[in-house]
Amino acid sequence: MGNLQEALADYNQAVHLAPNYVAAYFKRGIVYHRLGNFAKALEDNNQVLRLDPSCINAYYNRAIAYTHFGNLQEAIVDFDRVLRLNPNDAEADYTRKTIQLAEYCTHTIRHNPNNAEAYYKRATVYANLKNYIDADYDRGTVHVESGMLPEAIVDFTKVIEINPNYELAYLKRGTAYVKLNKFQEGF
Repeated sequence: MGNLQEALADYNQAVHLAPNYVAAYFKRGIVYHRLGNFAKALEDNNQVLRLDPSCINAYYNRAIAYTHFGNLQEAIVDFDRVLRLNPNDAEADYTRKTIQLAEYCTHTIRHNPNNAEAYYKRATVYANLKNYIDADYDRGTVHVESGMLPEAIVDFTKVIEINPNYELAYLKRGTAYVKLNKFQEGF
């Protein structure tokens, strides 16, 4: 991780010295993503797109960052932009369709929480997106949605142990504690 920290320091200096340096924001966003700081990765991709709205890779990376926050609709919008700019981008098309399937399964589960097939299909989708979405985080989310709050806390704690910068894991774990009336642990 030391090399990533050094790279981050250099990219910070580059954008400080040249605030319109698109490539520096783009690469710094990648470093933030690798460090698990998806909020900062999202900020940098937003800045890249303000400076260069035709940067296909920034839309793609921003879509991936959105998936880490569970903002699947925003991710789909960005994958659509990638495909408008490059209709032959098979990976963007596949990922967009996979996320849409996950959204459909989530919708089905909300209306019928006893639908085992919907959980199975969503788990399969998440497994196929393993490079973009942490399985423990998603399992924790499913546990929250299923009312299995102690199990959710275990999953989010594991995510936090692996990546202490995963902000949403803290938020969701705190929410689970509050739902269990364990207010002290939730804050």
